[in-house]
Formats: sequence, C-alpha cells, structure tokens
Amino acid sequence: MPEGDTIHKIAAFMAPRLTDRTVDAVRLGVRAEPRFQGTEVRDVNARGKHLRIELSNGKVLRSHLGMHGSWHVYSVDEAWQKPERQASLVVAAGDSHWVCFNAKE
Repeated sequence: MPEGDTIHKIAAFMAPRLTDRTVDAVRLGVRAEPRFQGTEVRDVNARGKHLRIELSNGKVLRSHLGMHGSWHVYSVDEAWQKPERQASLVVAAGDSHWVCFNAKE
C-alpha cells in the first residue's frame, strides 16, 4: 500500500508540471463524460494519504490509492501501460494525460 510519503512525492512531482495548466478534460473513469474544460489547475498537494488537485472553479479532485492505485503521466499519443478500464481519474492538460489507475476513492 502506498504510504503517506509516497503520496507527498507524487504531489511534489505533479505540482510543478500541472499547476497553472489549463484543463482540456477531466474524466472520472475513462468512459465518463469530460468535465471542467477550460479550468486551470491551481495546486496539487497531499493531505495524509489523499492527493488533491485544486481547480480554478473551486472543485477539488481527490484520490486515495489504496492497495493497488498508482498515478501515471503520458503524452497524448503514448500508449498506456495499464488497461483503460482500470483508469479511475484522467486529467488531460495540454500535451499530457495524468491517469490515476485503480484508486480506492
């Protein structure tokens, strides 16, 4: 199970790469309707074992990796290392897709 320090490392990696980027789409599950187009990422941080992505519209995307969750980043045309059906959250921003697989919540 990813521990709290792992979540903080992920947030530290994501924050400078995603903060202030415009969101093209957020999908809660890969087949869900896209949401939050045109909002900006204000901050990426960790609280306990939760990763938080704060958006300019006041919404906060939160993930908890549980036993099997992981975050990956891909370029738009890059094949994912895991099946799409395992994607819990997808944040598309510019030339990258940030994908959380198998999140607990």
